[in-house]
Amino acid sequence: MMSILLVLLGCTGSPPEAPAPPAPPPSVLLVVVDTVRADALSAETTPALWQLSQLGVTYADAHTSGTWSWPSHASMFWGLPPWEHGAHFDRDGVQWGSNDPITVSMPRVDTDTLAERFRDAGYATALITANPWLREGVGLDRGYGVVRYGRSDARVVEFVREGLAAGGDKPLFLTVNLMSAHAPFAAGEGCGWLTAHRAVLDGAELAPWRGEKGLTMTRGAGLHDLGAFAYARGELALSDAALAAFRAAYRCDVHEADAMLGQVLGAWAAAKRGGVIAVTSDHGELLGEHGQWEHGRGIWPELSHVPLVVAAPGRLPAGERVDGTVLLHGIYGTLLELAGIGRPEDARLVPGVPRRVKAWSDGMWATHVGGRFAHDASLYADDGWARVAWGQEEQFFDLRADPTLDAPAVPPGDVAAALRAGASGAFEETTAPRLAPEIDPETRSALEEMGYLEPKKP
Repeated sequence: MMSILLVLLGCTGSPPEAPAPPAPPPSVLLVVVDTVRADALSAETTPALWQLSQLGVTYADAHTSGTWSWPSHASMFWGLPPWEHGAHFDRDGVQWGSNDPITVSMPRVDTDTLAERFRDAGYATALITANPWLREGVGLDRGYGVVRYGRSDARVVEFVREGLAAGGDKPLFLTVNLMSAHAPFAAGEGCGWLTAHRAVLDGAELAPWRGEKGLTMTRGAGLHDLGAFAYARGELALSDAALAAFRAAYRCDVHEADAMLGQVLGAWAAAKRGGVIAVTSDHGELLGEHGQWEHGRGIWPELSHVPLVVAAPGRLPAGERVDGTVLLHGIYGTLLELAGIGRPEDARLVPGVPRRVKAWSDGMWATHVGGRFAHDASLYADDGWARVAWGQEEQFFDLRADPTLDAPAVPPGDVAAALRAGASGAFEETTAPRLAPEIDPETRSALEEMGYLEPKKP
């Protein structure tokens, strides 16, 4: 793998014999390995990402401000947090469900997307995705000259290879989304970490949550009885052994997603693109922590804290670690700056900013779980403390003693006042004009398969 990465980043180890001519604009690869929480990373579990980190900058405290695919990808593509670009759950928004609808608001139209900026600078632009929220026409594909959707990561890798083999004289901005780590968790026999959990995975306790494609808490006798809903209502308990097995299945799928990442990087190397590579995730996953499963309806660090590595030889140092908090929408300006086409006003990855995360209430969870889920949730963290709010309810957490936000704490009065003041203006919603939505039957089917929508009743 290391030799592949050295080639793909243009590190030959041989000094030039003569002064090099002016460098052409670098090609740029952005890979979103969907649903990977930062604490799932290791040299063993995610070797391709680990080896890339040796050649680039690792942002160790990167956080997304919106904890599911729709707002998080829009943040990277628009360079804005979700409350400014406008794409998130919204009970008054567009209804894409049938029986218990999922409702979303659409992104704004008055700012240039990342792909539009690269396109206008003379780049070829392409989006290759296994995530149906990124399909052509849904709303996040603005500026991409080519959009290809495959229902599996294997198909996505095929599309990447085909597109890179076709080549072209223009520099390329390529965005790839890989979905192997997203539920259902395959729990395949080929993953050695599952050996110790096989009896539990195949046993009666997890049987209700097993479908044809693996384990998922979006299963149940009916929508009201989905595992994620029942767990959040406190009506479902899993043994420690079942939780460990479920989490091992997730880790196995993260490992599979990293293997697919390695294939994408290998295809990039074979095409001799070099340039700039950024790898991140759009959000993490709750696996029983905080009384929740899945993602999108919470602000916890298991959801917001994501991997982020940016490699660009000659532009960024190799093997550097940045510990200060960065927000994921800063990828927008950082990639443009590394390509030499940034503007001063573009959001960048600036370490040390306050963490801001928001989850909007949606009709499904408000109806079937209620309580806190009937309200929007927000997290504002700065100077070692975090404030979490649902409606008028608030809690404080000491991040130095409790980084996973398990036990509320009482901050000094001045700290609480500062957090309230910071949060009061941190999540102001945009009033900019929005896109009009489209969703076709195939996209609907893919969203149903992922558990976002309930299948239509006959």
